[in-house]
Amino acid sequence: MLVYVIVFPSLLAHFFFFRGVELIGPNRAAPIMYTIPVFASLLAIVFLGERLYPFHIAGFALVLAGVILATRRPVAAAPAVKT
Repeated sequence: MLVYVIVFPSLLAHFFFFRGVELIGPNRAAPIMYTIPVFASLLAIVFLGERLYPFHIAGFALVLAGVILATRRPVAAAPAVKT
């Protein structure tokens, strides 16, 4: 049972991550790895009874803002106007 719990979730996680990389490209998928500590902290708060402090919220906000900035599509430049 332990082998099942260790092997299959990790295989599925890698499969889904690689599929996501295939769909959106590596440059947009790589910053998603920075959300792992955010989700680990949230799971610890929910399941282990850890306390949520203001620095957690600030860290979550900074990480998520950085991921959003890194994964957004670039804005197309306006065409130059000839005078």
